[in-house]
Amino acid sequence: MHNSHHAAHDLPLELITLILSHLSPKDVDERKALTSFSLVSHTWLYLTRRILFSELELPAHKLKAILLSPSSSDLFSHPLATIPPHVVSLTIIDHTSITLKNPACITLISNFKNVTTLHVKTNHMPTHREIKHQKFIDALPTLFGNITSLTLSTYFYDITTAITFICSFPLLESLDLQAALPLSPSRVSPNSYEGSRDSQVFPRGCRLPLSLKALRVVELGLWHLLP
Repeated sequence: MHNSHHAAHDLPLELITLILSHLSPKDVDERKALTSFSLVSHTWLYLTRRILFSELELPAHKLKAILLSPSSSDLFSHPLATIPPHVVSLTIIDHTSITLKNPACITLISNFKNVTTLHVKTNHMPTHREIKHQKFIDALPTLFGNITSLTLSTYFYDITTAITFICSFPLLESLDLQAALPLSPSRVSPNSYEGSRDSQVFPRGCRLPLSLKALRVVELGLWHLLP
């Protein structure tokens, strides 16, 4: 055992990284193995953290619990927090949109600066008054301007807003958008569009990301512009 312990330390860093990369944090047994490997040394701790925390899922109930607990919030917002820098794939699920309306939610999510894959799932059909306060979705281009893959289930005030939102991610390669649009047609001035070919689609100065390779758009339904 003593010799095997030293053998593990003597392995080239590139080889250790390659071996660990074949383990998935989604698998229960492999996650336990990664946790054990993190105790080998400081180097192994850093390498395993990159895998263990690479994918993070925040359902509404967990997100709410974190926001209500200062100690839990510190795991993500403290200057010395070790989880956020390693998260590259983030999934947020809030079907009622109640938690996402909390301003503290935006502050918390802003700590994940290295996210390249983002999934946001919500299917709440709002009233006209509610959508004006849906700031979380509007903040996503600012919070995650460098993402390459986006899966989003949400609603937009009109088609122009939806297209402008998509164009706000310059590095986007894959987009899976499930969107609900208002029942009444959008009132948009014809002067806000350019080009005869795209006159019904793209607002002035708005262009899809050149890096976009996969695009899927599904209309979830129509919601009423209730006062």
